[in-house]
Amino acid sequence: MAALRKGWHTVTAGGFAILLRLIESAQDVPPQLAAFAIRQVRSAVLVRRLPTSIRLPFHRSIDSETAALVRRVVLGCAGLSRRAVTREEVDALFDLHDLTAAGANDTDFDDLFFKAVAHHLIAETGHHVPSRSMALARLSEFPRGKGQAARLGPEETAWLATRIMRDGRPTAVEFALLQFFTGQEDAEPGTGAFMIRAA
Repeated sequence: MAALRKGWHTVTAGGFAILLRLIESAQDVPPQLAAFAIRQVRSAVLVRRLPTSIRLPFHRSIDSETAALVRRVVLGCAGLSRRAVTREEVDALFDLHDLTAAGANDTDFDDLFFKAVAHHLIAETGHHVPSRSMALARLSEFPRGKGQAARLGPEETAWLATRIMRDGRPTAVEFALLQFFTGQEDAEPGTGAFMIRAA
C-alpha cells in the first residue's frame, strides 16, 4: 500500500489498475487492503479525478462509472472465501458516502452502500448471509426477507447510529438503513437501487 500510494497521494492510474487486478484475482484479500482501495476511490473523488484519469463533475458525487468501480472492489475483496463485508470496508464506504452526501449520487452507489452495510451488520449478529456475488449484485433483492435477522445488539446499534449521525442529518439511503434495522422494512432493494416506500 505504501509503495502504491507514494506518501499520502492518490495512487496513479497504473497503480490502481494493479491494485484492482490483485483484488479480483487473489484467493483472499485482507480487510485493510479492501478499505485502502475504497479510500483510494474517495481520494480520487476528492480531487475529482478517477484512477482511470477521467474527470469527474465539479460537484463531489458518485457517477455510474465510479459506482461500478467501487462495486468491483467490494465484490472482489471476498476472494475465494465467503467472508461477509467487513467493518473496515463499511467504514471506508461510509467515508466515501459522507464525502458525496451533498451531491447527486448515482442510484447504483446507493444500492451498493445499502446492501453492503446490511450484509455486514446481519453477519455481525451471527446470521447467515448470501455470498457477496449474490447479495451485492445490482438486481439482487437482498436484504429482503432478512428482517428477523436484522435485529441488532447494543454494540451494532451504537456503531450504526454513530456513523449515520457523524456528519449530521441522515441521507435518504441512511434513513432507509435506519428503517430496515428498526424493524420497518420500508427500505427495499428494487431493480438496481433501494427504494423508500411512501408512508
